[in-house]
Amino acid sequence: MTREDIKNNTISVFKEVFKETVEFRESTGIEDIKSWDSLNHIILIKRLEEVFTLQFDLFKLIDLKSLGDFVDYIYFEKGNED
Repeated sequence: MTREDIKNNTISVFKEVFKETVEFRESTGIEDIKSWDSLNHIILIKRLEEVFTLQFDLFKLIDLKSLGDFVDYIYFEKGNED
């Protein structure tokens, strides 16, 4: 899976979970999404784990603060084909 594939799939999950009209970019973070609360954060993590068949490292989750951070993490975890 290429990084672009991961980015597009991650954006789809963000749109599904947050249901906002925000323009989702790699820089989009918690401060840009009004509905990004603790419950939706858990839902986001669960959906990303399902879509990408991975499990997030609890200690690394603390550092994931934007869409781009999630894309980078998933790209690193899943390997790359770029």
